[in-house]
Amino acid sequence: MAMLLATAMLLAPACVAAADIGDGANGWTFARWGMTRAEVEAASNGVSNPTAQDNEDSVTGEQAIGAFRFQVTLEFQDDHLSEIRFAPTFPPKKCAALRGYLGDTYGRPALEDNTGAKISWWRDLPNANTIRYAMLDGGGCSLSYQPMSALSIVN
Repeated sequence: MAMLLATAMLLAPACVAAADIGDGANGWTFARWGMTRAEVEAASNGVSNPTAQDNEDSVTGEQAIGAFRFQVTLEFQDDHLSEIRFAPTFPPKKCAALRGYLGDTYGRPALEDNTGAKISWWRDLPNANTIRYAMLDGGGCSLSYQPMSALSIVN
């Protein structure tokens, strides 16, 4: 069974929600889904900076979600904020604890794929986010947030 996570931009400006994650009170809370890159950079008070990639900004310093620390990258598609990626700065052995934290925070995943990399998706309805967690080969993990999107299973 192949899985597809189709990312959809929010259709109405009134639906744009904060990319507010868990108890992360800094680093990315200035960002709103659908903001242009210039709007994000202006709202960030200097913590969102362009990278060598044309469609990415990095957030200065480590950012926290609960007890977990990350480097944060903001990704833009068609010049609008489309994804927030969190690269763990903690040891891979703590990835299982992060997965537990996400389960405690968001409940049971809306979708899981255990063929290959173990991937879980949650829907954060109050903030209109889709959360993607992947346990990577070699013991590491990745985490990203996107605007609420259509989760579909393709057989």
